[in-house]
Amino acid sequence: FWKDIAEVPFVFLFCLVLVLVFAGLISFGILFLFIIIPLLLMEFYFANVICREIYAKFYFSFVMFLRAFVRSFGLSTGILVYIVKKLLKKVNKILKANFAMLS
Repeated sequence: FWKDIAEVPFVFLFCLVLVLVFAGLISFGILFLFIIIPLLLMEFYFANVICREIYAKFYFSFVMFLRAFVRSFGLSTGILVYIVKKLLKKVNKILKANFAMLS
């Protein structure tokens, strides 16, 4: 299961470097060479272990590649919801205390 642990940081790093590419600070080749290719190779290796047919290997590796992005998006969304819930509870508590003092 180390692949599942490794792919989420790969995707977060991909998003960070993609922002740097759009900002013009680095070239797209660095993103492609150091992040996309290793992630694709890792997914193809596991597809190679699981499947026997060559077309199925490519299809399965592509699906796992996209799945890594979806899982990372879900993780970041879950973390964001948790943080916003905590923040809203604190704001609600402060507002209740302030309204109680005004009454």
